[in-house]
Amino acid sequence: ANAMGREYEHMLLRKLTARGIPCTTEEQLQRLGAAKTPDIYLEAPIAVGGRLVYWIDSKATFADRQLYNENLPQFRGYVNRFGPGMVIYWFGFADALPSERDVLLVDRFPTNFETCITTFAAASAQAASCTFSSSPGTQ
Repeated sequence: ANAMGREYEHMLLRKLTARGIPCTTEEQLQRLGAAKTPDIYLEAPIAVGGRLVYWIDSKATFADRQLYNENLPQFRGYVNRFGPGMVIYWFGFADALPSERDVLLVDRFPTNFETCITTFAAASAQAASCTFSSSPGTQ
């Protein structure tokens, strides 16, 4: 990532840490031998708008259809390895991007989300027990 990309990744990590969400960074995952990793892997998923999120990728850019289509194979790889996730395009994204069931697109860190506790059996069935938590309205 370029300097601005790293700055937004660090901002994302600070937001997660401030909310007590345990996570592993891309660098930590790579040290453990993982290849092709998202910026953040959540050790316990969160639910955003009823959708489970196991990983977050931070993009310090605006996504038009062309860029999104270029990024999509990367996101699908993360889904295959880690389950459903969320991509933050910090500078927004085009309205008419094709929707992917397991890739949630947002333009900021959600202010309302649920923290989830999964068991292996629940995770394999894509079910989780979630408790609602609202983070402060800061972005």
